[in-house]
Amino acid sequence: MFGQIDQEAIDADKDPGPMNDAVLTTIENFLPNSTGLGQRGWFLELESFLGSSRVRGPRSGEPFRFPSYEEAIVALGGIRPMEARSAFSFEPLDDDRHPALARAAYAVLVIEKIRRVKNSFSTQPIPRDNELLQILPGILDPWPVEKEGRILTAEDKAEAFTMRFDEIVDRESFMRVGSEVISPEFAERSKPCFGTLEDSGGEYCSTLYTDSKDPSLTVDDIKKVIHPLNWDLCCPTFFNGMTEQTPGRLTADGWLRIIESISAEPDEYKLRTALVFSFDEREDDEGNGKGIIINYKLDTNRTGEELSAGIVEIDNGYLWVTPTHEGPGGKGVRIRTSKEERVNGLSPTATAALGCLLGWADNGKEMLAGAASKAMDGTLPLPPGRTLKGWPNKAAMAGAVDKGPPMIPPKVPATLPINFADTVDDTRNLAKSLVAKVTGNIGSAVSLWMDGLIRSDVEDITRDIGSDLRAWALDVYDTAERNVKPPKEKLGNG
Repeated sequence: MFGQIDQEAIDADKDPGPMNDAVLTTIENFLPNSTGLGQRGWFLELESFLGSSRVRGPRSGEPFRFPSYEEAIVALGGIRPMEARSAFSFEPLDDDRHPALARAAYAVLVIEKIRRVKNSFSTQPIPRDNELLQILPGILDPWPVEKEGRILTAEDKAEAFTMRFDEIVDRESFMRVGSEVISPEFAERSKPCFGTLEDSGGEYCSTLYTDSKDPSLTVDDIKKVIHPLNWDLCCPTFFNGMTEQTPGRLTADGWLRIIESISAEPDEYKLRTALVFSFDEREDDEGNGKGIIINYKLDTNRTGEELSAGIVEIDNGYLWVTPTHEGPGGKGVRIRTSKEERVNGLSPTATAALGCLLGWADNGKEMLAGAASKAMDGTLPLPPGRTLKGWPNKAAMAGAVDKGPPMIPPKVPATLPINFADTVDDTRNLAKSLVAKVTGNIGSAVSLWMDGLIRSDVEDITRDIGSDLRAWALDVYDTAERNVKPPKEKLGNG
């Protein structure tokens, strides 16, 4: 569904005009940093990357592709309200409220807003897509809403949500309306992020931040599940595997060496990255007591990455858990995560989408808090022979140290994003616009000269030329900067 929104941005850019300019503005308001030069086209770019030989699984047959918009509508339309489900089709509540499903409601809103924008410029209105809107009841149903002493039905919630679409003009207004109509948790889970861009060692990379709280858990509860070797148990839809390196499980300075494998569809693709992790305890910066923090970065010895060797050029961040004492009995935790990533062959926008839409942005509350709650009540699925790895002490961190020479993967040739041709085309159009502006100004000057030029005319002409050149130069600068460094999105906006 987000691919359909990206396609709308591509189509609108190809045919400039008041209507399509308004479409691009609408999409940018809801998905910041996704419509500009070098940004739109991120969906096909990501699909092409996941279908490349560098990450394809050995059992993959047909060329990889995401489900089409039509296929997504059919699949989501099959989610039935709870009262219509049989005992065999019922799914756990956490799965029903999965952020991927909640984000589908956000996509429905954006697609409907695009239709309304187009209709405001058209004498032949585009009809309402009832098949699209009919998926809302199944998505919203797992979120209980009480009004005037009764629990709203799935259809009631969908109607209440769509009735307020006119009020929603950007992410901030979505958070407000979504919180009021459904719940603050629904609004937070629904909002997709596209990260920010930051400088890491002289190279720009996508950076994702998450910050969430859970009033029912303690730091000790999170300690039981936060070890990286548990991540494929806590969030199997994103982490396909977490494997300790052997031999030499530790670096010389005591960081644990692990191969991370991520994939939403393991039979189709896998991205393997050699990382190292440190485990520390740290006082909360707000004076609430001692918390825990895991820092990670790329291993200097990149063994075990197989076909993915060298694709990930930057990968570092942290998971930081601190007490809040805001819950019952003094419980409560705050979970903050950060991830900087740069992937060869992916633009910053597509890299951010890889983390935001496929799962990393759900890492904080969904993976850690959700898994900790399930571990406490015994509902966390554990395959035969697997147990949760606890927080390591000094004895647990003893062992064989990697003493071999660093394995540096061969340099991966730079790969242009799939939408690079559009970027070149946009730059060409900027150059053509300069010619048009200057030609127009010179043409006016010639006409005035033939009619009888006076001093004030010269001042007017040079002022117009200077103004147009200034505007054009700034446009070129903004275009070039955005191509390698999209404008940062405020942390509060996800």
